[in-house]
Amino acid sequence: MSSTAPLGAFFAHRCAEDVDLVLRELFTTVEMHELVVANLERLRRWEEWAQPEPTLPRTFEYTRRRLDDFVAGRALPCAIRFRGELVGAVELDIDPVASTGAIGVWVSADAEGRGVARSACEAVLDHAFGSARLTRVEARIATANTRSRRLAEQLGFTLEGTLRRAHQLGGEHHDLAVYGMLAEDREAVRSGARRTAA
Repeated sequence: MSSTAPLGAFFAHRCAEDVDLVLRELFTTVEMHELVVANLERLRRWEEWAQPEPTLPRTFEYTRRRLDDFVAGRALPCAIRFRGELVGAVELDIDPVASTGAIGVWVSADAEGRGVARSACEAVLDHAFGSARLTRVEARIATANTRSRRLAEQLGFTLEGTLRRAHQLGGEHHDLAVYGMLAEDREAVRSGARRTAA
């Protein structure tokens, strides 16, 4: 698939020894739908998109729209595979005019605590600030979602503020923590990691 955006050659991408990213294409629809259904109760605690009852046609349509966004340079929708099995998704929404993005990630219950989400996000952030040439990436996370907030902080995001009652889930409004990362922040994290490895 060719893209009009500066996304570069990305797929398939090895993130870590057991973690790969692939483009969330139509052939992943059935597998992704089954994974969402299996993790629906967990996802509904934090994700607005998980509130409606999932159906295969809805998952297919969402995937098709995200592929259109990918071709237009507005998104990087990835499926995450751990040891060859699909375990979640990581997506980068892109504003090509402002050169900014927003990242979101989720993994199945079985994949939690294995570093899968972190490896996937590291790869997407490197791409965002590398060949995609973004200047800023945001992560907006429900304030009570401590696991995701901890991941954002481990990745090097800075907590920039709280949007009060900005996130609606099941008829209730929740506060959102807004995390930001600039290109220079990502480079500082990478430099620190290189010094630690040395």
